[in-house]
Amino acid sequence: MKYVIICCTLIALMASIMPAQAYWNETGFPLEDHLVAQGTVNGSVYVGGGHGKSGVSAFNVPYTELLEVPPGDVKFARLCTGAGLLAKPDGGAIWLNMTLNGESLGNLTIRGKDDDNENVYIFDSAYGGWIWYNVTDRIVPGAVNNATLYGDAIYDADGKNLGWGTKYIAGIILVVVYEDPNKPETQYWIREGADYLHKESSYIAEKKNTTTTFPEADNSTCENATLYTVARGATNAISYNETLWVNGELAACNLAGDRNGRGLDINRTEITEYLRESGNYVTYERGDGSLNIGCAVLVLGKIEIIPDLTIRGVWM
Repeated sequence: MKYVIICCTLIALMASIMPAQAYWNETGFPLEDHLVAQGTVNGSVYVGGGHGKSGVSAFNVPYTELLEVPPGDVKFARLCTGAGLLAKPDGGAIWLNMTLNGESLGNLTIRGKDDDNENVYIFDSAYGGWIWYNVTDRIVPGAVNNATLYGDAIYDADGKNLGWGTKYIAGIILVVVYEDPNKPETQYWIREGADYLHKESSYIAEKKNTTTTFPEADNSTCENATLYTVARGATNAISYNETLWVNGELAACNLAGDRNGRGLDINRTEITEYLRESGNYVTYERGDGSLNIGCAVLVLGKIEIIPDLTIRGVWM
């Protein structure tokens, strides 16, 4: 079954959509620094998406995600994609063009350490990144929305590729906050970034864990608390033992459990029993491999069961 979370809280919070100042940061971009939306609606929150596929040989194969958005009045919507983008840390370059329902969200030229796109989070030695799009005014509610990513490497004078184009795209993710007058209130927090957990290397110190908070989250105002985590885990570790802790209590293991395609997963964890009246925080630990967290969404409410939503990833 597909679940939608509906809130019983009576607290009214102000929603905000702050533009990201991203560019490149070797150690990543902590979720704690990027609370992009927080608020309360009569409605719910949709988190959906899918995996890219491994085995694609060309740099310019489009990737499509079909996303079935529930009916309602869209108040906030964020579309993201990412994974391995650039072939070299200095001088790497690709171009990407994300389309939604046939309309371009803008051509991007991404240039690793020299990148200046405000909606791109480049991390590590500038090989990988997350890309975010504000699509609040472009989502069609109550319908299947088609997100297709086009792109290619940029080549140097000798014909050598400076990036990977769409070859190593991990997938496409959509987060939508929508109003429905027939539903009770839903309280939500949406954090984004590129929280990069990794081993020590010759150019970067080890980072084992990261912590993020959800201000004003209160277990006395809800029946159910659900945390969605969009993360890309290692695909070559000895064991996959990433963990999620809520207020110091172990809540989930193996966060990128599916690891289809390029290692992306959307982890959905019920955390009601761990929530407090105040001071709530979550901690992610990488285990033996690496873990890159692009998004964390907390929703407080009660459970309503609705029919399954079909989401399909397609390579053309």
